[in-house]
Amino acid sequence: MGRTRKSFAVTRHAMMLGRLTDGAERDHGSYVHALYKAEVFSPRIPDMLITVEKSICGKKPGKRSVGWSDNDNDNDKPITCPKCLKRLEK
Repeated sequence: MGRTRKSFAVTRHAMMLGRLTDGAERDHGSYVHALYKAEVFSPRIPDMLITVEKSICGKKPGKRSVGWSDNDNDNDKPITCPKCLKRLEK
């Protein structure tokens, strides 16, 4: 995507959603990840910064994924992703 300026201040917890093809939301991840906001230079418009949410472990939504869950209840859940927990300990 380009150059990134990071700040590892966790903004929220979220689960990765899948394709959600049947509308029942059964197709989602099992780990709760720690997300932070990153300012990324737009790949299409030079020198334009956009804000995106990224997981601390580096996990990204797949090609057909809906993205990160937008459920407020996920913030109450503890982070269960082993890589996120390891990076938060540093």
